Amino acid sequence: MGLIKMNKLILVDDICNLKTGTYDLTYQKDTTLNISGNVIISHYDKSNCNLNTYLTPNSTLTFTQLKELNQSSTLNIKITENTKSTYNLVIINTGENKLTININILSNNNQFNINIRTINTTKDSAIDIICNGYITKNTHNNILVEDLKGLITHEDTIKISPNIYVSTEDVEANHFVTIGSFNEEELFYLTSKGLSLALSKQLLLEGFLESKLDQNLQSKLNREVINNE
Repeated sequence: MGLIKMNKLILVDDICNLKTGTYDLTYQKDTTLNISGNVIISHYDKSNCNLNTYLTPNSTLTFTQLKELNQSSTLNIKITENTKSTYNLVIINTGENKLTININILSNNNQFNINIRTINTTKDSAIDIICNGYITKNTHNNILVEDLKGLITHEDTIKISPNIYVSTEDVEANHFVTIGSFNEEELFYLTSKGLSLALSKQLLLEGFLESKLDQNLQSKLNREVINNE
């Protein structure tokens, strides 16, 4: 299967309205995206700018981001009514940084999933991810799921805080957090097949990061992050 054909879009304005389509985004300053229709976004982020997204009623969004984090930043998401969205964030952190994510569900009949996979690049690096989900009072039939995972590769520091603030009874809200190092059984299996320990860890690392990326971002991960071309 080839790479997904996308509309390359370089954002220069503070606010951008995106309608039905598939987009490969680039922006270099804090930006607000207004989403309508069925939108797919792929974004390789090295700018660490703050991003605001606003889902209009009856919209669908798949947002996939490969993020090289070297300074703290914020992602704000506002959700209206009858929407369905999935956020897949793969975060490669260098230094001591914080990523704050604020999810605001303002009305009824929404499905929201966020999947995060993160690593640090050095043993001195530390990332603090704060994922806040807010579900407004008197709203109905909303689903919010946070799936947040960190892989420790250098005896580094990963902190993940999943917070869900619910002001209504008619909601399904769950969060899942896993932080750990390489699976010893998987390492044993790979080395028993003749692979070196270093290569075994490399394969497990790539699998961990690539699991939530589209094909375009998998290519950029391998070329620009892992192989550092």
